[in-house]
Amino acid sequence: MTVYLNENRTVSQGVGSGGVGLAAHVRNVAPASRGLTMAVGPPHDRLGLSQAKPSQAKPSQAKPSQAKRDDPALDPRRFLRGWRPTAFLRSAFSAHDSEPSAARRLRPVLAAALLSLPLLAGLPTGAQAQTAVECTTANTDGSYDVPFGWALKPTGLAAGTKFRLLFITSTSRDGTATDIATYNTFVQTAAKAGHSAISDSCGNKFKVVGSTSSVDARVNTDSESTDTDALIYWLNGDKAADNYVDFYDGSWDSSSQRDESGSSQTQSEVATGSNTDGTKHSSQPLGATPAVRSGSRTGNPLNASILVSQLNLPFYGLSPVFTVGAVPTFSISAPADAAEGNSDTTIRRFTVSLSEAISSNISYRVCFSGTATADLTRADTIPASADYQSGFLNPNFNADSVTCTPGITYTAGTISNSSHIVIKVKGDTEGEFDESVVATLSFVGTPPSGVELGTSEATHWIRDDDG
Repeated sequence: MTVYLNENRTVSQGVGSGGVGLAAHVRNVAPASRGLTMAVGPPHDRLGLSQAKPSQAKPSQAKPSQAKRDDPALDPRRFLRGWRPTAFLRSAFSAHDSEPSAARRLRPVLAAALLSLPLLAGLPTGAQAQTAVECTTANTDGSYDVPFGWALKPTGLAAGTKFRLLFITSTSRDGTATDIATYNTFVQTAAKAGHSAISDSCGNKFKVVGSTSSVDARVNTDSESTDTDALIYWLNGDKAADNYVDFYDGSWDSSSQRDESGSSQTQSEVATGSNTDGTKHSSQPLGATPAVRSGSRTGNPLNASILVSQLNLPFYGLSPVFTVGAVPTFSISAPADAAEGNSDTTIRRFTVSLSEAISSNISYRVCFSGTATADLTRADTIPASADYQSGFLNPNFNADSVTCTPGITYTAGTISNSSHIVIKVKGDTEGEFDESVVATLSFVGTPPSGVELGTSEATHWIRDDDG
């Protein structure tokens, strides 16, 4: 199905080749409500909407100053900003006395078609954007690295700490299968459909904490004494065990269970087929007839009671081992050294960046020093006595603080190359020495927890053409 806005502001829908088409004329659509982020298919307008890929949209990075001023209504970036389904549909499908009755009859059909598109749910931006971890390349110990700021990293864990995530499936099935792979697939399907921070590659590495007649739960989940040990936490919740010995001692530190989405669960019994120590139960493993062993939320989590195998029950899923990555660092880098030229001015950009995205804003400033002379007059033309102006594009700068920028906000959820501090270098035929501009980065106020200052000083050399 394609939905697009043509040059005459007509919303059209086509189903397949040779399928049924329908159209409804859109009138009085306000600029802020014209952004159809769900537009796909061939171009039918000058807006280039068919080129947009919704999965790549980054609304939080939209900069109003970048909007084209010659024809704002046809600027695709403006077109995509601020779109609201309710405003669009209210404007597009409001009743008009002059509207043909056929078009009125098509309004609910088209509205339903538009609302059924998954892209209307919106895209995560800023701090809401959570990157899913990929489990494609394991460390030598079999663990997988996760960013320090990962959404599912338990609070307080230091860099290098190893941990695993535990959940109870929100759905249930019987315990009649004799192959452990059946139950592994069941919890993996749940994991991949659960929390957005779990990618499919990691979801496929979850295993059931369960035993059949041919395999022990502790073997199936790589949680024996010879395996890489780790803390075990409920997914998006409290700590369940300090290590594997604690995990198989008959009780867990927390019974505040979570499901694959990180939501609270209150299941009283969970199918395990296991003994307390994670080995297979001698007479009630998974697949046994007529009964299997189950664990209990209020008692022994793996070995509490016997249940008929045909009963539908939830299961425990346990993640692979994760290793917490390095603490995010906040750094500045200089532009490449370059000649000043014999005339005019050039822009040089210092880049402020994070080693990984975090969920909090950062307030910072940059101060300039070095052998080059900064212009403190804020003149439109850099005077002969100076070599450059700092941060000249920022209207908040003033003559008293020109050598240091005021506090600047680094937006949550962004990574590298997202913030630039600029200088304007004067080109002339005077002088015969290379001169330096040193930019020093510092936090304003208290930085977000878990963020450290990395490279805090960067030097740019203004090369003299005549030296």
